[in-house]
Amino acid sequence: MRNAAFLRHIQPRHPHATLTAYSAIASEYYDALRHPTCKNLRDASTIFLERALSLCGRDSTWICDVGAGDSIVAALMLRRKSDLSRLLLVDCDYAMLSYSSQYSAHGAELLLGTNFQLPFPSKSIGTVISSLGDPYNRNEFWSELCRVLRPGGICLFTTPSFEWAVEFRASKSPEKKDAAYFELKNGTGVYVPSFIYSIDQQDALIRQYGLRVVDVEKISSDKLPRPLSPKLLKQGSPLPHVLTGFVVTTSRS
Repeated sequence: MRNAAFLRHIQPRHPHATLTAYSAIASEYYDALRHPTCKNLRDASTIFLERALSLCGRDSTWICDVGAGDSIVAALMLRRKSDLSRLLLVDCDYAMLSYSSQYSAHGAELLLGTNFQLPFPSKSIGTVISSLGDPYNRNEFWSELCRVLRPGGICLFTTPSFEWAVEFRASKSPEKKDAAYFELKNGTGVYVPSFIYSIDQQDALIRQYGLRVVDVEKISSDKLPRPLSPKLLKQGSPLPHVLTGFVVTTSRS
């Protein structure tokens, strides 16, 4: 049964479409032929989350998928025949969130909200999941995450690997350090934010907010379904480390 008192504290759904940098690429973001790198990284994130979700409690605490898009979490939970009535799917972009509309029929709550100001009371969420969270991997997000997580709560966070980002963005024009470049099928180019750090830098960022990394997993390209995107190759050979998954927790005090 849903916790009605909790839901009353959630900010109401925004009645209008929210436009972000992702609005321009939403219609083709999940096109594996057009954007195979997105598909490969999503597969890598799924591999990490499939294992790491078992670390999350099966009690009545709320689970929030931040930047959900087409939610990997909801799909994995349905595969496990888990109850979705305590799953909150949040995205700042209406077009991206609409990919998860199918999960509302299974009890999930879909919410528009910025990743830097989540629409929840403080210390109310047991598990936060951020798959490919590099677009908002900034101080504001980790501060907000610390606010909403319950004591002892868990965050599962994945990001493209720093090694891949450095290799690709340093050698390929028109790539930028803190942005991902998409060439759309109409020929236009779009930049979206993408903040990717080394494991040590990521750990330091997270620790600033009283959170701690308790596990790190590197997902290698040999675990991914083929074909691989050319962007995940170096001189024709697959890069060994394409995605990093972090298990983050709060103190229980």
